[in-house]
Amino acid sequence: MFFIESFIASQKAIPIIDIPTFLKTFFSFAVFTNFIIIVASITKTLITGI
Repeated sequence: MFFIESFIASQKAIPIIDIPTFLKTFFSFAVFTNFIIIVASITKTLITGI
């Protein structure tokens, strides 16, 4: 949960929520999550395909 920890740390460092930073963090987290899902589905397809 590196993203969540770094997000919490950034929120502690900056009490006032910076919207662009928040969106950037959220977007990178969403991309990271989608990447894991895609890799998992590809791996599953390869395993079941063999």
